Amino acid sequence: MVELNILLIIFATVLVAAVVHGISGFAFGIIMLMVLPYFFSYSQALAMVSFMTVL
Repeated sequence: MVELNILLIIFATVLVAAVVHGISGFAFGIIMLMVLPYFFSYSQALAMVSFMTVL
């Protein structure tokens, strides 16, 4: 189970990435892949970002 503080960091990162993506039109994946590998392995972070960009 994911801890609450990691979940809040993921939500905050998604919010910031979505705002930047809304303003500039790109960079959601770039911002997410800058933060998520600190908490997950790179392959897990890449899979999560790929899933989030499809949604």
